[in-house]
Amino acid sequence: MIEQTTTEEPVTKTMLKGLTLKELKDFFTAAGEKRFRGDQFFEWIYGHMAQSFDEMSTIPNYLRKKLNLYCELNTLNLVSTEVSRSGVKKYLFKTLDDYLVESVVIPELKRTTLCISTQVGCPLDCQFCATGLMGYKRNLSSGEIIDQFQLVSKDYDKSKISNIVYMGMGEPLLNYANTLKTLQIFAEGATKEISLRRITVSTAGIAPKIVELADSGIKVKLALSLLTVV
Repeated sequence: MIEQTTTEEPVTKTMLKGLTLKELKDFFTAAGEKRFRGDQFFEWIYGHMAQSFDEMSTIPNYLRKKLNLYCELNTLNLVSTEVSRSGVKKYLFKTLDDYLVESVVIPELKRTTLCISTQVGCPLDCQFCATGLMGYKRNLSSGEIIDQFQLVSKDYDKSKISNIVYMGMGEPLLNYANTLKTLQIFAEGATKEISLRRITVSTAGIAPKIVELADSGIKVKLALSLLTVV
């Protein structure tokens, strides 16, 4: 069972959003629950995009109560949205530690693309990108990357988003571990409408990680910037 000893210190909650299917199965097994709970939670978190444990009607009440006490599900808060004349919609999110990150929905004739961020700021100084001017703060967690898709989907209508590109704030391949985890989540069918072939990872050219991504078995498109990074 999921237990927590009595203490005067604040409880540090375990973040479940961003965990892969295997990690969720391992988590519940280690907590003394049946391994299939991982499958159930994966479907609720990524398939149904549940925003609270109380929504998970197939989960026993005792387990939902424990999860409310000792686990967390949401990583971002929506701050504001802005729509341009061309129909491009920008989303501003705040992390739990008060950093701001952006996502952008770009509607086109034959597709609608969601551009998501992978870092707060960026350690690169690409001349074509303004994000580098703000400096680098930290990597986004896998949960924060996934939450951008989920929160935008709930506002914009998930069925209208046909493509995802990792080309927002930050360099995805410099946050390789968390980027890969989110791709693994999408590969498990987290989104019924978006397959891996409609997901693109954009990079300024982090050669070792390009090779690592190719060897991972995750079949996504790669967009490579040809402009000089200084």
